[in-house]
Amino acid sequence: MNSSYVVGIDVGGQTSKIGVVDARGTVLAQTVIRTDTYSDVAPYIVELAEAVRKVIKEAGAEVTVIVGFRSKDIVILEEEFKACADRLILMTDDGSYGRHGLVTQPLKEMLEAGEEFDEVLAIGPIPMMKFVSLTTKPFGTHTSVSLNPIMVDGTGMCGGCRVTVGGETKFACVDGPDFNGYEVDFDEAMMRSRMYAPFERHAHEKTCNLYRKEVR
Repeated sequence: MNSSYVVGIDVGGQTSKIGVVDARGTVLAQTVIRTDTYSDVAPYIVELAEAVRKVIKEAGAEVTVIVGFRSKDIVILEEEFKACADRLILMTDDGSYGRHGLVTQPLKEMLEAGEEFDEVLAIGPIPMMKFVSLTTKPFGTHTSVSLNPIMVDGTGMCGGCRVTVGGETKFACVDGPDFNGYEVDFDEAMMRSRMYAPFERHAHEKTCNLYRKEVR
């Protein structure tokens, strides 16, 4: 399948429309699911994931999902990942579930074995996205990363979410959050993310202390 396509999701009051559109604006596949029948978001997300998998499949794409967790006890959304993937590879850092290792390992193995992907999408911790991009770059596989820096106003005015992409300053909230992984200055992004660590630690401790007082 040509990589110049997008998956669109229009969430309405009664229905949600899901479709795949190519660069010429041609709708390759589409479907509709009910929105107003759910009182909880969790089952809706499951059906939405299945609908996305369905239209991507109808459009001619195959989806391989590689997910990683520190250990078995924090694995989440496994069934949801299965619902939207043709192939799911689950990794844990300590080997307590799935395969032992990092998400870059099976990705590198598949690329070295000659498998071709139209696009690799990396979402998660900055170091992981950096090394996914480094893994795919020798093979020329287009790689998009989804950055999640601190965002305050969502308009680009506060500058809290600025990142350097291709040597230029971008704002993740309005220019992203998805960027070409080969162009992102990940080291700068990691340094900026650590700037807020003391504030996050203080907020965490304050919240934990509040919970302790309530328990007592």
